Order: sequence, then C-alpha cells, then structure tokens
Amino acid sequence: MGATLGQIAKRVGLSVPAVSYALSDDPAKRRQVSRDTVARVMRVARSMGYRRNASATATATGRTNAIALLQSVVGRRSNLPPEMLRGIHDALEPLGMHLILSRLSDERLVDDAVVPKILTHVMADGLLVDYNDEVPQAMLELIRRHRIPAVWLNFKQDMDCVRPDDFGAGEMVTRRLIEAGHRRITYLQLLPLSHYSGADRRSGYESAMRKAGLPIRMIVSPEYMPMGERVNMLATMLRDADRSTAFVAYGEEAHSAVLAAMKVGLSLPRDLSVITFAGEAGRRDAAQLAFAVIPEHACGKVGVEMLLRRIEKRRAAPVPTITLPFDFHAGATFGPAPAGSSRKSR
Repeated sequence: MGATLGQIAKRVGLSVPAVSYALSDDPAKRRQVSRDTVARVMRVARSMGYRRNASATATATGRTNAIALLQSVVGRRSNLPPEMLRGIHDALEPLGMHLILSRLSDERLVDDAVVPKILTHVMADGLLVDYNDEVPQAMLELIRRHRIPAVWLNFKQDMDCVRPDDFGAGEMVTRRLIEAGHRRITYLQLLPLSHYSGADRRSGYESAMRKAGLPIRMIVSPEYMPMGERVNMLATMLRDADRSTAFVAYGEEAHSAVLAAMKVGLSLPRDLSVITFAGEAGRRDAAQLAFAVIPEHACGKVGVEMLLRRIEKRRAAPVPTITLPFDFHAGATFGPAPAGSSRKSR
C-alpha cells in the first residue's frame, strides 16, 4: 500500500495541507507553495510509493494532469529535437504532470467531428502542437474556433506559439561577420525548404547587409542539390578574384562550404569564415563549426508554461507568441576577414 499524505508530510517536515497543495492537480492550489516545495514533495512521494487515483482525480477536478504532444503522421511535418523534449520534461516534472504522445492523420485533424473532442480522445488538458510545416489551414481554424488550449512549437503565427527568432539570428550572425571586417558575405540555402525559418534567416541576413550598405549575395536553390554538385559549385566561386570571404549557411550547406574551401586550398577561418544555425547538441561537435544556437530547450520549457496559462484560463483570449533569441557559438570557422579584403565589393 502506498504512503499517506500524513506520512509524506512527516518525512518532508511540512503540514498535511501543504503536502496536499503540492500534490494537487489544481494549479491554483499548487501555487500556494513554492515550486521548490512542489518538486521536493513530488520526489519524496514517488520514493515512498505514493499513487493518486488518476480516474477519481480527473472526475473530481475535470483535469487529467497531463498534456498531449500532437504530431503529424508525416515525419517532415513534425520536428522535435531531443533538447526541446528535455525542456518539456523539465517544465512538467516539478509539477508532477505527464506528457502523452499523440500522432494523428491530416484527415482527422481537419475533421469537425474529431477536433472538438481531441482532448477527451487523448486524455489531456491541453495540446503542445509539434506540427510546424505544411500545416492544414482547417486544422488551425478548428483549434481556434473550439477554443482548445493549444500552444504551437516552432511555428510562425501571432498567437499561441513559441518559436526561435530566426530573423534575429540571421541578422545577428551577419552582423558579427561585418564587425569582424567581412564585406563579401554570401547567404547559402541549397535545399528546398517550406519552413518559415528559411525565409526568416535569409531576411535577417539581408537586413544586416542593407544596414551596413553592403551588396547582398545569395545562392538559394529551389531544388535539392547533391553534395558533390554543391562542393564543385562553391569551389568554382571561391576561385574567383572577388570571392566571398564568409558564408552564412542555412544548415547542412555549411559542410559543403568547408569541403569546397579545402578543395581550393583555403584555410578556415584565416581565408574564409563559415557560420550556420544548429541545435544545442552542436556545442559537443568535435568539428566545432561556428553557429547560431537554436534555443531548443527554452522553446520546450516556455511552450509548457504558455500552455498551462491557457489551461488555467480556458475561455481566455489566446496568448501572444513568444520568440526566443539564439546564442552564438564561435567555433573554429569564424574569424576576422582576410587582410586586404575589407574593401567594398563591386
């Protein structure tokens, strides 16, 4: 038999009401004690084998003490990096809440008979929506119309969304290159992309270049280009007398740029700087490319916090979108412009 509230209270040195508040499914009651107290009581309760009757609690409070992570069955439409999942866990764990994974087809997500009952179907109080590319418009409209507590991760809209500031990141890394003396900076995007981050990073680069009065150089391909073709094309560019001294690469194009530089005998970062955008795990990469660090952990954590506010005030207006800044990892491919290259390009 599991521990009682009185036994837990004795172990942690708190009153029974305080322990009851800490273990409550009601957010208003949990706020009566500190987050540290909630986490401590949860740890002790688990170690003592305390178990709540989830069904009885849900019936009594109308809450399941769980949120659902909603994903598409089409892989490319959902993207949840491990650090973002860790951020979700780190926000839920101190509150004793659970995460439920739910993958639904587009047909069900645009069905007016399914969406209003989605929380009952997945047995959750709200939705974290990890559906961030090629989102059906009908799905958006149904979730809004039926006032379902939902927060979108890494998706671009004005309300109920948390996302990285890709525009700001594109502007930030370009500005760092300019401040390091680079004047011939090229933006690379050599893969087809419909996610908003492609346009936003590119626009950030353009903004920084315009503010500095520098010519915009971009290579943006609407179709996928194999690695060998990319390397050969960039190598040809780097042999030009007016070659770029720096590349801002959307993603994997950075590796092609490094290989192209090696092919023509350029040294990084002495002759060429390359900066890209990558997740937080990239800090452990031995290659140490310079990159803007996508705030994945914060995105998951803030997404949960936003959703809990929506759940507490279910009929309230949607909450404004939060954009999170990128950090910068200088790595081994970022350096000052080569001597004599700081003149403005034609």
